[in-house]
Amino acid sequence: MVSLAPIPAAGLRAFALWSHQILRWCASGLMALALIANLFLLGSPVFRVIFLFQLSFYALALAGKAGLFKGALRRLASVAYYFVTMNLAIAVGFWRFIRRSQQPAWERTARA
Repeated sequence: MVSLAPIPAAGLRAFALWSHQILRWCASGLMALALIANLFLLGSPVFRVIFLFQLSFYALALAGKAGLFKGALRRLASVAYYFVTMNLAIAVGFWRFIRRSQQPAWERTARA
């Protein structure tokens, strides 16, 4: 029988769990929510600037995919592309999980 460890409520272990596991799984939804919420807040100059930063980050990710830059800017664009792509993959995987449409990627081998 497998026993599950209790979820830490405070301290370094709780911080590690929330920052490295739970928030990472929720990041794609939070990114989409931030972009949509910002659309409704464009009346404020502060949120217009934040919206421009968001769009710039996604444009940098697209430039990272296309390989438009050289040197340090290329590395920065590659990091942005990796971040966006990984969060998109998490969102797609979660959507498939919810719809129960995800098929296993491996097949069981025959036992001798």
